[in-house]
Amino acid sequence: MKTKIVLLVFVIGTLACKAQTENPQGLYRLQRFGYDGRHPDREAPFEQYKYCSPIATLTVSVLNRSGSKLNLNMGVNDKEPLSFTGQRARGEDGRGTQVYDSNKDHFTMRWYNSTNNSAIFPPNEFIDEFYDAKKGVEDDVRKVFNMLEAPVCKASKKRTVEGCWRCVGVVREVEGKRVISSIVGLYDQQPQYYIFKGNDALLMTYNYSSGSRYSTQLTLAPFLQPKKNQINITSVEYTIEWIDNSTIILSYSGMLDVTTSTLWVRSFFPFQLDEIFHSY
Repeated sequence: MKTKIVLLVFVIGTLACKAQTENPQGLYRLQRFGYDGRHPDREAPFEQYKYCSPIATLTVSVLNRSGSKLNLNMGVNDKEPLSFTGQRARGEDGRGTQVYDSNKDHFTMRWYNSTNNSAIFPPNEFIDEFYDAKKGVEDDVRKVFNMLEAPVCKASKKRTVEGCWRCVGVVREVEGKRVISSIVGLYDQQPQYYIFKGNDALLMTYNYSSGSRYSTQLTLAPFLQPKKNQINITSVEYTIEWIDNSTIILSYSGMLDVTTSTLWVRSFFPFQLDEIFHSY
């Protein structure tokens, strides 16, 4: 009997140990900061998330919530994904990033701060960031990532706009002819994408920097398509001109009743984002 109890304890201990050594996977919210005993733990004073995939790790910051809109910034500074390392020194100076106490429900990331100097980030010491996949994860943020993870919708004969669209440019009338001006570079604009799903619209403004660095501004807003030639995003009404099932012109009246028209085509995500959300 004693042998059975010892074996049972060993198995439970082995499973528990294994459960804390998985690579982070999915969406986690930052809970608090720890300082290796030199300072008391501090609750995170801002809303930040990590989205972990085998391809890369995204850092997601909530910029603001304005009425029914949610504005986020999602960025990658280093394409290396977060992988379990355990609490052991890493790198030539022993100050490399560590990931431990890690599974699908939570993980801790330890990094050495050699540059920042603030109450949250005291200089020249290790800082622990504690993340949880359930506690405090807001519904609107989770909805954004459900939309990003969903398969890209193909063209429909019903002419619904559900799916992902890329903005080609601004449509103008020049000497009685339509002219398309690329939106990239115009008014300092970056490539834009819209995802329409259910009653939500997600606008993505993609900013590629260099190498593995890029960021995306995300805006989640209420969406309706009451007619095949009309959509409403928040309180703005757009008319749709269907060129074909995969090409549309969206028009709306802005200030001084000036109509702005843009050309959109069905699209995949930018390669870097498509690789993160749809390649595994």
